[in-house]
Amino acid sequence: MFRLTIKNLWAYKSRLFASALSIVLGVSFLCGSFVFTDTLRGLFEDLFSSSVEGVDAQVRQVRAFGSDLDAGPYDDGRAGLPLSLGDTIAAIPGVAGVGPQIQGYAQPINKKGKLVKTGGAPTFGYVWFDDPELNPFRILNGRTPKAGEVVFDRALMKTTKYKLGDRVKVNVLSGIREFTLVGDATFGSSDSALGVSSVFFDETTGPELLFKKGLVQNFLVRADNGVSQAQLKSALTKTLDATEFEGKTTLEVLTGDKLQKEAQTVVGQVFGFINTFFSAFALVALFVSIFVISNSFSILVAQRTKEMASLRILGASRKQILSATFGEALLVGVVASAIGVLGGLVIATGIKTLLTVVGGLGGLPSSGLKLRPRTIAVGMFVGTTVTLLSAIFPAIKSGRIKPLAALRESSIDKSGSSRPRLIMGSLVVIASAIALVIGLRGEGSSGATVVGVSAGLALLGLVFVGPLLAKPIAGFFGRKWFGVVVILFGGLLGIGGTIGGVLGAIKEISERDSKLIVSTLMSGAIAGVVVFGVWWFIAMIRDRNVTKAEDRRVNQGWRNVLTFSVIIALLLFSPLLAASALAGLAGWYLVATGRVAGTTSGQIARQNSVRNPTRTSATALALTIGTALVSALLVLSTSLTQTFRGSFDTVIRADYVVASASDIGFPPQVQERLANVPGVVATSTIQNARFSFGFPARPRSVGGIDSSQFEEVVRLGKVEGALRDLSKKDTVAVAKTTAFDQGLKIGDTISPTFQNGRKTKLTIVALYSDAEGLGNLYYLVDNKATLSRYIEIEAPTILYVKSSANDKASRTKLQKAADAALEDFPAAEFQTKQKFVEGQIGQFQQFLSVVYALLALAILIAILGIANTLRLSVLERTREVGLLRAVGMSRAQLKSSIRWEAIAVATFGAVVGVILGTGFGSALVRVLAKDNGILKLTVPFPFLIALMLLASVVGLYAARKPANDTAQLNILRAIATE
Repeated sequence: MFRLTIKNLWAYKSRLFASALSIVLGVSFLCGSFVFTDTLRGLFEDLFSSSVEGVDAQVRQVRAFGSDLDAGPYDDGRAGLPLSLGDTIAAIPGVAGVGPQIQGYAQPINKKGKLVKTGGAPTFGYVWFDDPELNPFRILNGRTPKAGEVVFDRALMKTTKYKLGDRVKVNVLSGIREFTLVGDATFGSSDSALGVSSVFFDETTGPELLFKKGLVQNFLVRADNGVSQAQLKSALTKTLDATEFEGKTTLEVLTGDKLQKEAQTVVGQVFGFINTFFSAFALVALFVSIFVISNSFSILVAQRTKEMASLRILGASRKQILSATFGEALLVGVVASAIGVLGGLVIATGIKTLLTVVGGLGGLPSSGLKLRPRTIAVGMFVGTTVTLLSAIFPAIKSGRIKPLAALRESSIDKSGSSRPRLIMGSLVVIASAIALVIGLRGEGSSGATVVGVSAGLALLGLVFVGPLLAKPIAGFFGRKWFGVVVILFGGLLGIGGTIGGVLGAIKEISERDSKLIVSTLMSGAIAGVVVFGVWWFIAMIRDRNVTKAEDRRVNQGWRNVLTFSVIIALLLFSPLLAASALAGLAGWYLVATGRVAGTTSGQIARQNSVRNPTRTSATALALTIGTALVSALLVLSTSLTQTFRGSFDTVIRADYVVASASDIGFPPQVQERLANVPGVVATSTIQNARFSFGFPARPRSVGGIDSSQFEEVVRLGKVEGALRDLSKKDTVAVAKTTAFDQGLKIGDTISPTFQNGRKTKLTIVALYSDAEGLGNLYYLVDNKATLSRYIEIEAPTILYVKSSANDKASRTKLQKAADAALEDFPAAEFQTKQKFVEGQIGQFQQFLSVVYALLALAILIAILGIANTLRLSVLERTREVGLLRAVGMSRAQLKSSIRWEAIAVATFGAVVGVILGTGFGSALVRVLAKDNGILKLTVPFPFLIALMLLASVVGLYAARKPANDTAQLNILRAIATE
């Protein structure tokens, strides 16, 4: 039986290829996420290890709450230490060296007067200190900085093309400052610290520009020879506890080993989240693969009924038949998983290359990828387990075949009317409905989790009730009227794609050099010919019994070579142009296919789509999962964006917004500059901070504002008390809902502790209604009167501006005047309220684009599943195909019939997916709306309808290869097939 299993695998290798490919894709993505995060985690751990390699202790203030994960990149939420404390530390017995440390915002200006683009990597400013064992940077050329001088890292020197001795401008929190460039530095042997742009100042200038005058964030300490880290910590703690200085809260001393472990913990948490994020999509892809593989094995078992029955007649037991089928699945899973593990290296390499080239991590060391044993074990286990689970039911079915089944040509699928299936499916659907009701009655993350469980149960229920739905729904979408819809949609897609392609080509050609155009297209054509030519050659020599003269696939093969070459050339030339060309081609194919719906060929296709409901359901279910997830995200994202746009327009009275182009914000001077611009009526900033109070103490967000003009730029609803009273020291305004929950009223006091450990008492002077438009800020204080006394860095992140400009000319004049006023503050961007809103939504959409791209993996596997099922089902009815050709059906009609069958099946899967995704996405919005109070449900019906219609394109693409192969079948051989 083992030899039989191997021979069966070889005999059906081409049929199992697409099934194995779905596992390869899922495992590759899973292992790729592990390899990439392990590699990047290792790089960052090495970075932190190198940066604290010679550090025996660190002295810093205690942070009252929070962690390094929620601290900003430039302000870690701790109170500062006076620079003079370094002398006290240096005098402690056992101390060999001290290095003051600040990590602040500093972004150079290039020779064109623009901020240096880092591609997403942060730009840090540091204080240079001359202790080679504490400072991981080394001066490569030049010397260390003095007052009015700076040092760049080597990567920054290459990017800006500055030379030593040049006068350079650096944008810091207080604006643009000019310095003399006196040196360049390397981080160990690298030009930069993992792509981070580093600017170094002297010990006097650095604290003033990067943090607070005379203050640093912490001190790095090196011990004398023979002094252990524990002994050093004890000596530092004893002396510093008795040392008094202004601003002191609570000091802490960490050993170098503890500091390194702390950094590694933060790195592990960050990359653990990244790994979970990528792995979630890989598991979705593997879940979709279950249905693809199960479908493939089910068809193979059905096609080998006579073979298995003959084996039973010859003496094979049920257990042996079951073991043989299960053995095939095991070997397929092991081989596919092994290939997937290797594919993970390719995916990880691609991600790393992308980040290195365009992602802002140009300083990544050229180290190898980390393929850990855990990654190999997880990839092999998950891939093999998924394959075995997929083959369980087909394997059990194969073991139940009776010898008399050899007398039958085929079995009839009665799953569409199966009572046990109906009962089991109904129970699961009822459980899903109960979970949905419970989830809708909850709120926040807990309610959303229950809704997610309900969605999972609904998808599981589809496994049982899917065949019951497949026959009516797939048959419904196979009718003539849907052919008209497909023709109209295909026509619009074809015309739009064609026009877009022509306009895109004109634009690309007008903007590119002719030699570059020719070389790009030629290289793409050569790549296409080589890749597809090799694949076609292998496919041709695989069937040795067919000569080139007899096989019409030769001509088809070269047409495919030409098509693939053109696609590759267009992708290299312009992805947008390639997309337009493919859309145009798909559109005209849809028009041609939709026309067949009303013909005899179309009705044959419709009957084929409902002949085997189990197969149709399993084929469509893979696509259902992908479209359900996309639909749910569409509903959620549309609701979020429309709510944000609506609430911003309602709450914000300002006409303009100044947003920070950096991670830290902009200086308070920006508000002063704009207040003096003609046409500006009122201005107010918002600075976000955090404090903690209550029992038990809980961190809460607080906004610092300019209370004198805030109500002129923001609507706070009905206000009790006077918001202007916030100009008095140590006062606070509280949202009414929050005050009601905590039993607070005007005149009461709260006793918060800020993140840096400073404590105070704040008196409530006002209550306001609407906090949602402020990003759910439920506490407001005045920036100057209160907040600036309890935080380290004054850096508002947003500034609202109300103007008197009421026509195009006055608005243009105001924009120019504002840009001129902010010329020294390039991190502050003056823009209209509408532009700001669209920018914020655009950032959210960019994140969603990444999510949609990852979900495309599930869609791709669904396409493979449809194509594989069509190919196997056509092989199953080879005699039928031969008879149809014998009675006059042309090759073109046969191909159109198969394409229409695929479109009906794909549309069935997409419609069910869109309905499920829309329903559960709406439920999720309802639950989340209870938590924040403002989220409004918005269902994007045009996008959802377009998503359903795009299923026809998916079906069309999936059916192309099976249709072409079927059209080439020899009529007499097809009729003679048993």
